Amino acid sequence: MGVGKYDEANKVSDTIIGKNQSNCAAWLSKGQILGDWGMKTKTLKNINESIKAFDKVIELAPRSTYAAQAWYFKGNDMKYLGLDKEPIKCYDEAISFDPEYLPAWIEKQIHTSIWENTAAQSRHMMR
Repeated sequence: MGVGKYDEANKVSDTIIGKNQSNCAAWLSKGQILGDWGMKTKTLKNINESIKAFDKVIELAPRSTYAAQAWYFKGNDMKYLGLDKEPIKCYDEAISFDPEYLPAWIEKQIHTSIWENTAAQSRHMMR
């Protein structure tokens, strides 16, 4: 998707949110749009705004499928930011709301493996 399309999609989400601040689907879409846009353009502002949108979903519907998805996408944003433990915590939250949410299980396993390998390499280099 080109940058103009991200901007256009974000404006649509903002319009819907402007009409209904409690629309979890719109907040979730906004977070996904900003996260993808931020990763594509390497813009931390968009990633941070994405995380805020996901936090809004979690606030509005804390024990829902929307929350599971928000935690999952927030974990992806945290992973993109290079954080170690935070993505795993987010994936765990997603799984706690929806134990069958396969993307969260997969990303948790991938990130845990990478994190453990990096930690093991660091320990080896310190010897």
